[in-house]
Amino acid sequence: MRTKNQFSLLFVTVLILLLTSCGDDDGHSLGKFVGRIATVKIESGASYILTDDNKTLTPIAGYFPWTQLLDGDRIAINYTVLYDDFYGYDEAIKVNSYYPVLTKPVEVLNTEEENLAFGDDVVWILDLWVGGGYLNVMYGCPVPISTPHRISLVENKLNLESSEGEDDYIHLEYRYNANGDIAETGEQNLIRSFVSFNLNSVTIPEGCKGFKIRINSAKNGIKTLTYELGDSNDQKGVNLLQQREVIDSSIAYSTL
Repeated sequence: MRTKNQFSLLFVTVLILLLTSCGDDDGHSLGKFVGRIATVKIESGASYILTDDNKTLTPIAGYFPWTQLLDGDRIAINYTVLYDDFYGYDEAIKVNSYYPVLTKPVEVLNTEEENLAFGDDVVWILDLWVGGGYLNVMYGCPVPISTPHRISLVENKLNLESSEGEDDYIHLEYRYNANGDIAETGEQNLIRSFVSFNLNSVTIPEGCKGFKIRINSAKNGIKTLTYELGDSNDQKGVNLLQQREVIDSSIAYSTL
């Protein structure tokens, strides 16, 4: 009986060692996590995840509900790499957690009614960058109390003072409409989240240098941020999700 117990203990020990070392041959560890913003791709019946640096990921473990997502949706995902070069994909992954990121096209503002609908309330932007063909924004906003709030990126055709076409930049405006639902709130009560705007939904003329983004900052007032065409910070989404202290830090300290 003692010999049998010793054998059982040895077997369990070896099994634990094998499980905990899974992926070591490929340099991967089940205890290593990656967090990033990426794009859902659904093509010809095949579904995968495309990172902003054009790496293809296929989930083979964990929970990932493809049926609830559409082609082009952005997601914030935490995962563990299991294998490299897996059946045509760059990496096979285990999904630890994910949540959908609000994904929208650039909209065109043509009328005064649309101008009012898009609103121009002050915004709290923690970071803003171009990656994966999207303008990605990490923002804070007051918790909606009675009506939904609206976040948009618009091309303002009403703005006669715009120098678009004269300086070879596409001029866009980040708009926020709280629909009169902003209560007295401290910055510590803002909720943090992400939104991605598809820049491929904009017609880019020949000779275009890039984008100029107008924001109505709660901290710095009206300001314009410039992004050159072709500039892409593909690692920014990884860095922000990896460095949790950035998300948890003071809005007042981080706001653009």
